[in-house]
Amino acid sequence: MAILALLYTSSFVFLLKAWILSSLWPGHRCHAGASDTLDEDAKSDGLSALSALAEKARKQAFLILQAQPWIREGAPLRCELPVSLSAEGGSEAVAGDWLQNIAEWYQEPWEKRHGLISSLRSLVTFFYTKPGKDHIQMCPWLHLQSALLGVELTLLGTEKRHPVREGFTSQFKDFAYFHFLIRHLGWPRSSLPTEPRSHGGFAENSIADAETAATFLREGELRVLGLLRSWNVYILRDPPLRTDNNCEGQWCFFQPCGGKCPEELCFDARIDMMEAQAGAVRRVLEAMISPKEPWPTFFLSDSSEFYVDSLGGDGLFNFGRAGRSYECETQPPVQISEAISTAWSVAGLQGCVALRVGVELVCAARDALMGELHSTLSRFFFAALLTTMCADCDDEWFLPFRPAGLWHALASAQDMLTSSNLLATPGAAAVAWEPETAIRWWRLAMGEAQGTTPGAWKGVGAAACPLELEGGVALSCRGIDIDERSRLAGMIAMPRRLSLRACWSALEYHITPMALPDDCDEQHTLVLLPHADLIGHLINGIHWFLPLVWSIHAQLGGPSRVRIAVIDHGWLEAHAPADEEGSGFDSTHFESRTNPRFFLPLLDLLSDFEVLHMSDIVKRAGCPQHCFKRAVWGFKQVTAHKEQATWPTSPSVAFYHQAVKLLSEGNGHVKRALSVDRFVSGPNLRLVVKAEASDMKLVRILVVQRESTRVLTNVQQIEQLLASLLAQFGLSAVIAVAGEAGGAGWKSMGSIAQIALAWQTDILIGPSGNELGLSAFLQHGAWVLEAVPPPIELANATKRGSYEGPYCRDERWDANPGSIVGHPARRAGAHHACIKVLNGPEVQSLTTAEVAAPHWRFTPHLVVPTGKLREVLDLPLRTLAATQRVSERGPPSGVEPLSSE
Repeated sequence: MAILALLYTSSFVFLLKAWILSSLWPGHRCHAGASDTLDEDAKSDGLSALSALAEKARKQAFLILQAQPWIREGAPLRCELPVSLSAEGGSEAVAGDWLQNIAEWYQEPWEKRHGLISSLRSLVTFFYTKPGKDHIQMCPWLHLQSALLGVELTLLGTEKRHPVREGFTSQFKDFAYFHFLIRHLGWPRSSLPTEPRSHGGFAENSIADAETAATFLREGELRVLGLLRSWNVYILRDPPLRTDNNCEGQWCFFQPCGGKCPEELCFDARIDMMEAQAGAVRRVLEAMISPKEPWPTFFLSDSSEFYVDSLGGDGLFNFGRAGRSYECETQPPVQISEAISTAWSVAGLQGCVALRVGVELVCAARDALMGELHSTLSRFFFAALLTTMCADCDDEWFLPFRPAGLWHALASAQDMLTSSNLLATPGAAAVAWEPETAIRWWRLAMGEAQGTTPGAWKGVGAAACPLELEGGVALSCRGIDIDERSRLAGMIAMPRRLSLRACWSALEYHITPMALPDDCDEQHTLVLLPHADLIGHLINGIHWFLPLVWSIHAQLGGPSRVRIAVIDHGWLEAHAPADEEGSGFDSTHFESRTNPRFFLPLLDLLSDFEVLHMSDIVKRAGCPQHCFKRAVWGFKQVTAHKEQATWPTSPSVAFYHQAVKLLSEGNGHVKRALSVDRFVSGPNLRLVVKAEASDMKLVRILVVQRESTRVLTNVQQIEQLLASLLAQFGLSAVIAVAGEAGGAGWKSMGSIAQIALAWQTDILIGPSGNELGLSAFLQHGAWVLEAVPPPIELANATKRGSYEGPYCRDERWDANPGSIVGHPARRAGAHHACIKVLNGPEVQSLTTAEVAAPHWRFTPHLVVPTGKLREVLDLPLRTLAATQRVSERGPPSGVEPLSSE
């Protein structure tokens, strides 16, 4: 198959023609003789509607900047409307009433707002009348606010019906116009606050405090965003699909998985594919956006597939592989209504919307290089829509830009092409422009999506966890009550969802807005942990437990200032027929009071008070109430594909290491447990070598063995090689093998002993699997080596990769920071490498007919080539021999015996 190179690397000199230089960077200006039919054009549904909106915003910004030139210098917008304005038809609009009503709309509980709707609708309508248009430049803030209120009021009158037929098309146009206009005004850069703040009030008919205007605009944007997401996730979607963050191997809370969770969570091979694709998309987008990085090379094949150099160690990545669900649209939607309908369908069916956004942008770059500019803009718009409909797309996602920034990038891209007259009639031949020009245009546009210019999408409705429950929470036999005056209560009352979603799962828990007592606990913060997130599988559960440890100690004041409640009761009936423990959920992998696994017993270490369980509270006689003025739902979210800087990692990235230190410093039992020598023979630990005391540098190596699948058949060869290598490097050896007793052996050790064993390990070696989750508890500068079996092939396959791709794509150290083992190692500040091993003395690949289930994790046996092992251990042993890192462990001798704990 012939491969056609489409693009040169950035080593080529940018030779831009003068006419393109002058047209791609226009200042704020209004074209002479601009059409008066822009509003009519904006009512159309094709691609011309976007152009019309962009031009309308440019024209309006020009008029505003003429009337208020101080805005160019970063000064705030002013509002100078007269006391009353006569609208068409003889009606009178009172500006002061509008301003006051907006303040009440944002502050009053939901049930008290109904009387304001009529006045606010008149505000929205006013700016479509001729008097309103004539006064936009006098009060641009009110004009922008009316655009947001128009979206919100429309959503309030919408029930569960088709979004396009219910008027969503015009409302998304208003949302896009809002972003186009504030970009032209340069306003987000200087005036919009990161978070809504309490306002300073109004003086009769004008805004007394410019910060108040900015605060309310920010509040309006976040409210509209929250409403759009709430309708998309909680009203229009089926219950199992009410989550968009299944990007990194989350587990389905229910068994059987099918029909209860997004389909991709039910198959290991699908999870691996998403992990590899997400990492590649992140690397490609980083290279395309940053002017300091070489632009990746695109290749187009004879079919619909195309390849991109992902600039890692894994060569080209295929963005058109047949059967892969996360691919961009073959033909992007050309009408706004079609784009909205398609985006709603995609967001409702795929569990990792962020990945789909990234893929769509890569495809947009391909179209731009080919000169297909209308297709490029359509993909920009489609990607921006997806972020707006996504429940979990916020600043913490793994893509290298802010989701809010895509709207600004779209406006920038549209403006540059419109100003240079490069947008021909839709369907016309592609524009002939140089690849260097396409690269420059792309980077200028996407540059608008980074930094602090686009506002952060935080707060109510913009993310599931962690969510501060303003005004507090009360737990009782009635369930979970939240303060009725909180922003959360106002947000959830409008779509009538009355629930909080788990951080990772789609499972929802019922809540009730109501007036809370005045005597609620003001001294402690209640941390509510959704049961559907408490997976006990080590390699996955560390990503809820260690962020929780860090937050309690670093943010919430420590165990003496925190209460913890496990919300294991009150699921919505739409998710399960019953909400008692043991009814339908995965009791094998998820923790509960009847099945405590690795993490649940450790919760007692995080609070000086008894851990509350909702399933117990609802049964207590007399219905006692636990009420707190401050409460947080969920835990800090981390993503495997963000902050992938090369080692050494910064403390903000490697905060798992800090979390263990904080836990030890705040708890004497844990501190002592970490000090006791763990490299001694026991029920689950076989001591191979333990050198006598000497002046040689001591290195502790832990080899993990498995009981059933991925068993290391040449473990004795590995032990002998390790002892020989340590002697060659002049290192004193302590070598142990753990896990030969299987799950029962690990359980007999207990969680704290396992954590301490990892804390005292210099080099961790083992087959890919749950046990290597211990890498999260390694000390900074330690090393972990993961042995990965070859991928499973189809029977009678004629080429490799017939069923699944290789999981270990790059065998260099620290080259896989987003893998299932590489991620926790990076968060601990440890080095990680994976190596491809054999599954027998001669066999290199098994087929789908030879394993219990079609996935490499079901490979029965592994053989680690000793030559490869010797080669890959050269760097860590040389490093340890040259500079022994400062140990935070206690001395291996002179401590109390392990049995005394």
